[in-house]
Amino acid sequence: MSGTRLWPVWLIFAGVFLAGAVTGGFVSLRIANKLVEKSRGPDQFTPRMMERLSEGLELTDEQRAEIKPLVDKAWEDLRIRRRESIDAMKAMEAAISKVLTPEQKAHYDEMQAKQREHWKEMTERRGPTRRDRPEGEREGGARRDTPPPPPQP
Repeated sequence: MSGTRLWPVWLIFAGVFLAGAVTGGFVSLRIANKLVEKSRGPDQFTPRMMERLSEGLELTDEQRAEIKPLVDKAWEDLRIRRRESIDAMKAMEAAISKVLTPEQKAHYDEMQAKQREHWKEMTERRGPTRRDRPEGEREGGARRDTPPPPPQP
């Protein structure tokens, strides 16, 4: 094939590439919007837990009324423990800093800043972690029905 006959092939190739890029862009935007809509904020723990329990166990209204305060209390306990663990880490970092020389302290501060940045990037890149997803929900958001555990003897 001569050079003058190759341009239609390249034109078709470029057209297919551009069509794929445009389609992929629209699809990824739709998926990203759905993921944002499904995001789990701290205010979603109790409603999602109650929904999961209600649907999975077919709770009566009386049972829901009795269980909701238990879920609310558990969420508050989790929030308190998280704050306590953050405070414990800050206290540990302050205590370590007091033992270090000024040069070591500067290096330690850099290490801590890099670690925080690393965790921030990992959280943003990964999205919700396995712990953040409801029981049985897969990475893509699809639920899998798992059989109940075998009875204990």
